[in-house]
Parts: sequence; C-alpha cells; structure tokens
Amino acid sequence: MELLVTVGSQGPFLYETGALPTLAHPDPLPAHVPDWLNLYDRRDLLGYAAEPLFPGRAHDIATDSRQPFPVAHSAYWTDPAVYRAIGERLP
Repeated sequence: MELLVTVGSQGPFLYETGALPTLAHPDPLPAHVPDWLNLYDRRDLLGYAAEPLFPGRAHDIATDSRQPFPVAHSAYWTDPAVYRAIGERLP
C-alpha cells in the first residue's frame, strides 16, 4: 500500500492559487499520486485542507496542538493524535 502523508502542508493553497506549474487548478490529481492523508492544525496558518479540492483522493484530519501560530506549525510532532492518525493507515 502506498500512502502520501502531508503535515501542515501548503500544497492545497499553492494548487488553489495556481502556483503549481505542473498541476493547474482545477485539474485533478494525477492517477499516479497515491492515497493522500493530509493533517492540518486549525491554528496553523500554513496548513491547509486538501479534501475539498481533491474529493475522494485526499483525506484530511484536523488536529489541535493548542499552540498559537507560528508554534502550531511545528507542533505536529508533539501531538499523539498525529501519530495515531498515521499509524491507523499503515499496514
């Protein structure tokens, strides 16, 4: 099983604003991109949801580090919920 995992990713924002020259909005994800697990913290101003842009291809999980921005952007790795979400999807 292949799985793309992003944490605090700006990818969805860059896609939606047309900043990705190899994937123009509103083109779908290429078929070779594996299932996508995208974790973002609502307090992280640099982490974006992907599921609304790629329904059926990306799955979002919102976390809450309870940290203010900008600390929230690097707090994912201290959040047990992040590890649980990733671990649940690994074989």
